[in-house]
Amino acid sequence: MKKKLIIALIILTGLLLLAVPIFAQDEIATGLVTGRIVNRSPDGVVPEKLDLMLHAWDENFVETLMVDGYSEANGTFEFADVLLDPDLLYAVMLTRDDAIYASEPVKVAEGQTELSVDISIYESTTDTSSVRIDRQHVIFDAALNGLRVAEIYILSNNGDRTISGQVAGVDAQLSSLQFPLPEGATDISFNQGNSGGRFMLTPGGFVDTEPLRPGVGTGQVAVTYVLPYKDSLIYSSIARWPVESLSFMLTTDIGLSLEGENLIPAGTRDMGEGGQVELFTHDGLASDESVIVTVSGTLLQPLVAPSGDMVLETDTNTGFSSKKGLALGGVTLGLALMAVGVWWYRRPEPEEKEEAEGELEGIYDHLVTQIALLDEARDRSEINRSEYEKRREQMVRQAKSLLEQATDQDTASPSPSY
Repeated sequence: MKKKLIIALIILTGLLLLAVPIFAQDEIATGLVTGRIVNRSPDGVVPEKLDLMLHAWDENFVETLMVDGYSEANGTFEFADVLLDPDLLYAVMLTRDDAIYASEPVKVAEGQTELSVDISIYESTTDTSSVRIDRQHVIFDAALNGLRVAEIYILSNNGDRTISGQVAGVDAQLSSLQFPLPEGATDISFNQGNSGGRFMLTPGGFVDTEPLRPGVGTGQVAVTYVLPYKDSLIYSSIARWPVESLSFMLTTDIGLSLEGENLIPAGTRDMGEGGQVELFTHDGLASDESVIVTVSGTLLQPLVAPSGDMVLETDTNTGFSSKKGLALGGVTLGLALMAVGVWWYRRPEPEEKEEAEGELEGIYDHLVTQIALLDEARDRSEINRSEYEKRREQMVRQAKSLLEQATDQDTASPSPSY
């Protein structure tokens, strides 16, 4: 009798274990993600078959879903039995001619069982006549061996073709997306890393090999470097493409001042972690037009703290106390977002505000795409854990800041479907 009871309990336990997944599945809302690929270039074609990737993130941009797929001959695609959670953000991505295209990040409504998205693609060109620099920001800060400069570019492509930045062979000077650097620049680094050799140095600057898709704010470039400094420094730059808005920022309390023709002081801005900058605005530039500013004064040299953070040297004559520096190499895109917000606030005209919304949307979509690519690089073991976590945390923080910025300006989110 006891033996039969044990056997019955074992059978019952097994049946219960089998039943749990069935019950759990009934509680999970699944559905269909469909869409189509559309070539927006005149006379453009949609390839017969393209590999796709469906991504989903939670509110902290932690990836919860990554599903492979492909498109049909007519450009349509579908992903079946997809978890459709109202708390998640969804996007479908593909790569064509080394350019990454993605649908707008979207959410589903409660109870929704089907999601439809479109992915726009374009033909490629090397013609850069449609490039516009929406925002160019130049930030000056103290460095161990001179003056640290960070340059941030927010770019748009007003054309109907993706501008290819790919370098033919090993000659970087053949790339269409060329950026200048001042003579004598050292310790050159790029805020978004240089995975896959995206940025390549040339005798007069560097090139960005990442394609520039059509749209507002679809390109972001941030570079930092160090220039030798003694008493004063003349900074000059020639616009490669038309610049709509130009600003300069100077870290406060490092003993320097900034002067230049057409510079307009715009007060100080809090950059977080105790850092502040003086902001100066400047008129936009035409293509090939130059700008010249002078930085002068006695530079308070930074020291490296045991934690690795930069602190400014204490001046015993002035009583200036040590404080954390701006660490520009790690927050340049965040500074760009802040500066865009300043511009948005100072230029409230409806048509300009609409343009700003488009730019913020482009930056946000770019960040979401970069987060997805970073996760894929981690899965392929192409990046070490510490670097992955550092870069991902930074991008997530910037994406959240961008959403908060849109809310603070009393507008809709960067995309109506967010």
